[in-house]
Amino acid sequence: MSTAIRASSLGKRYALEPAAPYQTLRESISSFLRKPPPRSESAVWALKEVSFEIERGDVVGIVGHNGAGKSTLLKILSRITPPTEGFAEVRGRVGSLLEIGTGFHPELSGRDNVFLYGAILGMKRAEVSSKFRQIVEFSGVEKFLDTPMKSYSSGMQTRLAFSIAAHLEPDILLVDEVLAVGDAEFQKRCLGKMEGVTREGRTVLFVSHNLNHLRRICKTGLWLNGGRAAMQGSIGEIANAYQASVLKQAAEPENAARSPEGFLSWRRVGDGDADPHALSNAAPSAIEVLILLRKPIVNAMIRLELRNLDDVVLGSWGRFGVSLEPGTYRCGYRFPALPLHAGSYSWFLTIWSGARKVEARQLLPQLAVSAPEQTEASLDRGGALDLPCSMTIDRD
Repeated sequence: MSTAIRASSLGKRYALEPAAPYQTLRESISSFLRKPPPRSESAVWALKEVSFEIERGDVVGIVGHNGAGKSTLLKILSRITPPTEGFAEVRGRVGSLLEIGTGFHPELSGRDNVFLYGAILGMKRAEVSSKFRQIVEFSGVEKFLDTPMKSYSSGMQTRLAFSIAAHLEPDILLVDEVLAVGDAEFQKRCLGKMEGVTREGRTVLFVSHNLNHLRRICKTGLWLNGGRAAMQGSIGEIANAYQASVLKQAAEPENAARSPEGFLSWRRVGDGDADPHALSNAAPSAIEVLILLRKPIVNAMIRLELRNLDDVVLGSWGRFGVSLEPGTYRCGYRFPALPLHAGSYSWFLTIWSGARKVEARQLLPQLAVSAPEQTEASLDRGGALDLPCSMTIDRD
């Protein structure tokens, strides 16, 4: 396999200049004639000494806290902004879906913007025309095609932008967190389309805070922390390391004090030497959820959900009429069995106090489910649940 993207000691520095005050014409001329004030030397490095290589056809998930440099990296790879130091070598035509509206002209219609975006990618009009119907059908904005882009909602712009970027067959597709703007059905279609793009052997870089989405479509991952590359490897290793870091940081007293309601985590109860975040589908299981409440809740509802990587709820368990004072609590749950296929799942906890949603968050880290090996006589079981079943065939 050949290299599609190579970054060497990549860095991006932004100067922190104070906003210029409003000036009249006379003040502007006077300021121009006077000696300019000394420039501020304060600056921030959005990226610093980032180096990596991505093979052609690889699907890479990029994770990191807000401000870690994820969007800056994609902008450099898209040639939207130049690096301050180092270089990035990108081999192939790049299609990007970054900030909402990037690459669109607000005064042009949706139809014209499809051809404009294609021209930016270096495609001929005939090439765009051959894909036009597929782009429109996927985006679902056919009724508004001849309406100026400035009248589109953020969701409509996102649907059209993703459809264009995915259907015009770039060699490299860069996707930022903008998919979070769409509804669940649109996100599902986008993920399915990206899976199709990866099967065609094209390179994808996908920035998302939804680790389930990353685990579903990505093979490898890159973790950015404070503008630096903290780790690169398989997406499972990256996601687990990042989740552990988030959990550790949230549990620190100084960070928990800044949290709006506190941190949430979970672990398996019992078998101290085993992985505390793994369960077997063939044995009874018990888990406990750690909740830190900073405000009292009265007559509240606490609900725990189990979801798969597509965010489909496989089971939920709730209790009503819960009243708790501020503090740390452990909620215990026991299951006679969890009839799940081997793989990764998520716990999701929601707390309602009256009409106020106190908390709604995925618990960290993910749940890993193991299953005993099936014998040759076992049925080939599929579907969302791994339900035991025996089968007989008798002559009637």
